Amino acid sequence: MAIRRSGLTLVELLVVVAIIAAMVGLGLPVMKAVLRSFQSEDSTAVLVQTALNSARAMAMGQQRYVGIRFQQAYCPPKSPTEARQYLIFIVYSPDADLASRFRAVRGLEPIPLPEWAAVMDMEFSGPLVGRQGPVGPGEWDDKVLSDPDVLRDLATFSIVFGPSGRLAFKEVCVRDAGQLFNSISKVQGGVGMFVQDDPDAKDLGLAKEESRDRFLIYDRQAFNEALRRGRPLSDCLNMVLQRPWYVNPYSGNLVRGR
Repeated sequence: MAIRRSGLTLVELLVVVAIIAAMVGLGLPVMKAVLRSFQSEDSTAVLVQTALNSARAMAMGQQRYVGIRFQQAYCPPKSPTEARQYLIFIVYSPDADLASRFRAVRGLEPIPLPEWAAVMDMEFSGPLVGRQGPVGPGEWDDKVLSDPDVLRDLATFSIVFGPSGRLAFKEVCVRDAGQLFNSISKVQGGVGMFVQDDPDAKDLGLAKEESRDRFLIYDRQAFNEALRRGRPLSDCLNMVLQRPWYVNPYSGNLVRGR
């Protein structure tokens, strides 16, 4: 006789996490206590893993490229670290003018990362600091990581799965012209939550780029304190750079670097 198993599906777990995050945003003390119990790097990885599993399932089910996008809500150009970071589901939606276009998945709200936590790409656009090509950790220093546009670039990246369920390396340009993503002028006017990848946002560190297979999870408060001292790399990121998180290209599972 088949054994009946109980428990939450991945989609149900994602809904639970989103509800907890929403209730925390309303300031409910009990929910804040629940979230505090999740305040560790591994717990943030669990949330991201759940989202990756859902994106991978959608990619296979819909036979389309589907992924997750990490991005901060819009804030004034000089204070990117003060903005909350979100996880947004995106789907490949090319048009005649832009072959690399992705948009937000309809009906799925952005999910805030735990308030203490943030994730970071492992390379940024060199032209932001007068260099050529992408700039990886080997070229980072405290000065470049104090640049607000560099920090905004590092906080904005995507992980994408193809129709087969395998990890895809695909150029991603998120444009939506809706209530989530919009042009910088529209977002500044209150229409949209995130600045889309437009040419006029390139100098802010927002531009099309290839999807990723690795990232860092770090303590947002500790980073901001180190940033105020002018030592974001020396006093904070050096500790997590040794052990980044990788996405298995076949299963989509997160693997911790050693």
